[in-house]
Amino acid sequence: MIVKEGRRTLVILLCMHRSGSSLATSILHRLGMSLGNFELLGAHPTNPHGFFEPVPFVQLAREVQQLAHGFPEDLPGSEMMHSFMTRRGTWPEELIIPQELIERGRSLVQALIDSGQVSGFKDPRTVLIWPFWQRVLEAFPDLDLVPVVLLRSPHEIAMSLVERRNTFDRKLGIVDYRTCLDVVAVHLSRMAAIVSATRRRSTLRSTTGP
Repeated sequence: MIVKEGRRTLVILLCMHRSGSSLATSILHRLGMSLGNFELLGAHPTNPHGFFEPVPFVQLAREVQQLAHGFPEDLPGSEMMHSFMTRRGTWPEELIIPQELIERGRSLVQALIDSGQVSGFKDPRTVLIWPFWQRVLEAFPDLDLVPVVLLRSPHEIAMSLVERRNTFDRKLGIVDYRTCLDVVAVHLSRMAAIVSATRRRSTLRSTTGP
C-alpha cells in the first residue's frame, strides 16, 4: 500500500464473520494503522484477544443492516433466512437511508481519519451494507480508499459460526452447518461484487486522468 504524502488513507477490511479479521486488523494496527480514539469491542470466549472493532461503527452497522436486511447479527433468524437467501444479500433498491444515519457515518469517518494519516476499520457487516458506506464516503472525495479483502475457507468459517452460535449464543437460535455455509456464500458473492465494481472505477480513473 502506497501512502501519498499529505493525503489521508482509509483502509476498510472486507470480511465475513469468523474469517480471521480480528487477527488481521490487530496486525495492521501494530504496523501503524489507527483505529481511532474509540472504545473497541471487548473480548469473547471465541475471540479472547478482542475484535478490534470500534464500538460506534459496530452499533451503526447493526442499525443499518437491520434496516436493509432485517437482522443485525451474523446470521439471519429463521423468519428472515428465506428472504435473505432469495435476494442473495443484495441491497434493497427501494430502501431510503435516513439522513441521520449517513451523517453519523460521516462523523465517525471524519473522527477516524483525523486520528492518523493511515486509519481503518473492520466490521463483517460492511460487505452487506456497502451501499450505505458508499453514500457516507461521498463526502470525502480526497480520501484515498483502500479496500482489503480477507478470505478464509468457507468450510472453516461455517464450522466456526456453528460452534459460536450453538455453544455461546444459543439464545439467538440454533443453526446448522449447511445454513451457515449458504450465508457464507452470500457474503463472498457480495464481496466479489464490491471488488469488481472497485476495479472498474479504478480502471476508469486511470484512463480518464488523475
